[in-house]
Amino acid sequence: MKKLKIAITLLAVLIIIMILAIVFFNKYEESNKYNEEVIMQDEEALGIGEFSEEFLEKINVTELMQVDGCIEKYFELSNMRNSIYYSQNENGEYARAVEDEYIYGKVRDLLSIDYIEENNVTNDNVYDFVEFPNVEKQYTILDIVKIKDTNPYQFATYGIISQDDEFYEYRYFIITIDSANSIFAIEPLENVNDISEVRGNESIKIEKNSNNNIPTISMTAESISKYYFDTMKNILLYDNENAYKYLDEEYANIRFKTEEAFKDYISENSEYVKGLDLTQYKIETIDDELRQDRYLLVDQYKNIYTIETDTVTDFKMKLDTYTIISNKFKETYDSSNEEQKVAMNIDKWIQMINTRDYTNAYNVLDETFRNNNWASEEEFEQYMRELLPLHYDVEYTTYSSENSTYVQTINLKDITGGTEGTMTLNIIMQLKDNYEFVMSFSVQE
Repeated sequence: MKKLKIAITLLAVLIIIMILAIVFFNKYEESNKYNEEVIMQDEEALGIGEFSEEFLEKINVTELMQVDGCIEKYFELSNMRNSIYYSQNENGEYARAVEDEYIYGKVRDLLSIDYIEENNVTNDNVYDFVEFPNVEKQYTILDIVKIKDTNPYQFATYGIISQDDEFYEYRYFIITIDSANSIFAIEPLENVNDISEVRGNESIKIEKNSNNNIPTISMTAESISKYYFDTMKNILLYDNENAYKYLDEEYANIRFKTEEAFKDYISENSEYVKGLDLTQYKIETIDDELRQDRYLLVDQYKNIYTIETDTVTDFKMKLDTYTIISNKFKETYDSSNEEQKVAMNIDKWIQMINTRDYTNAYNVLDETFRNNNWASEEEFEQYMRELLPLHYDVEYTTYSSENSTYVQTINLKDITGGTEGTMTLNIIMQLKDNYEFVMSFSVQE
């Protein structure tokens, strides 16, 4: 009887083990299915077309900036007017201190061994494969994929080349990074129509020389924010055909309404955009696992730009914070008294003036007031460019109200420090529903 009980117990344990194994196997299958779905979603997000193992890896911002630094070094060394090639002569004048061949050799050292061998590149013919301009060129990465995920790693990039503050061309590159030896190699690509066409090389050869060390990249919050700020500027200035697509869709429809209006705005304000500098920044994580972040970027005129990333090169931009007001603004506005609400609205209007957004600055004016003073929006813009040609801080002085009409006197001071003194304006405002307002101001004769 005792042996029978032991046998029954062992059988029960065996049955339990079999049931657990079946449950585990089913869960494992479901888990694998889920992982495959996630991989396919990642592939779709990268927009790479057919499924391919080598394109699955998402790029992080460290890799992005390291690749960008390598390409920047390539363009710096190929610039025949680079200051590193010059020195002062006995007369104190700056003159080229090296021969052309010296520069050719430095740049050839950055090319991959495979590229050199396939094209028989020498110091005597390297200029047939690489441009050696007498001006500074800049490369802005628009897309990047990792095409080899073992050391040495390989990345394919697509981006804009600009020079003399103008668009030059779109260009593809392959960057090979040997992280173990801190060296890199570059291949300029021809006859490529899409980044998905570029494939990695499992047997890539890369050897250390005196020029191909990976440049040191600062990976601080400030440097990353500046990278995105500069990328935003370059897209606005040089990627005329695609810049509109980088705008948040809702924002673009409200602020500009049409792509043509956006292009006109950038064209008319290109000098203003070129002069923008990053002064403050804040990075907020949207989804750490998916590497999605929100960058709040402030320029020297206190204008705030928002960039939200889906992948490191797939992002959407907003060029102000007043077109789509935030929940935080609404909460603050709702809890404020009338005087504070008037001040918040005036601050929005000055932001419009500071960003040269004369369309929205015109549209919030009382209809009778604007019709009596300017026959068109174009006349208003001309007037405002003459009245307030710079960028301004606001100081609030006297305030009064009568029958839901509010009068706020403000002093405007030039943020740039280019002019002294202040300009005084009397703002007359009425508050409307849904955070809207209409206003007029004292017109200068």
